[in-house]
Amino acid sequence: PYGQLIAVEDMSGLTQKEAQERLKALGFTAVCSGAEEAVTSQIPAPGTSIPFGSEVLLYFGEDLVREPVTVPDFIGMTRQQASDTAGKLGLYIQITGNTGLEPSVTVRAQSIDKHTQVPPGTTIELEFADTQARD
Repeated sequence: PYGQLIAVEDMSGLTQKEAQERLKALGFTAVCSGAEEAVTSQIPAPGTSIPFGSEVLLYFGEDLVREPVTVPDFIGMTRQQASDTAGKLGLYIQITGNTGLEPSVTVRAQSIDKHTQVPPGTTIELEFADTQARD
């Protein structure tokens, strides 16, 4: 169910293999960091709902840096640009409106204003529209 929001389970204490298998079953991809045996922390936090198909960051003994992230101005970005920008910042996007991949389909609105400080792993709803569509 692409685009559907799904709650992330608590992966604390699981081995890398166990956590990857559980996340895969939920429809997520695991991105692992650190050398410990078990998961010590994760982004997003357990219970957070993120879009199906998203990446979950798993930390194995590394210190988790939870500094706030500044929401960028997504207005005018294509789906790929918005996805790449959000990914680099540790944010998730939920796509609404026009789901086309054409370059003329760009962000018309975002659920959290630009320059807002949010925790890593926050999901931002982006409304896309075809800028070349004629009424």
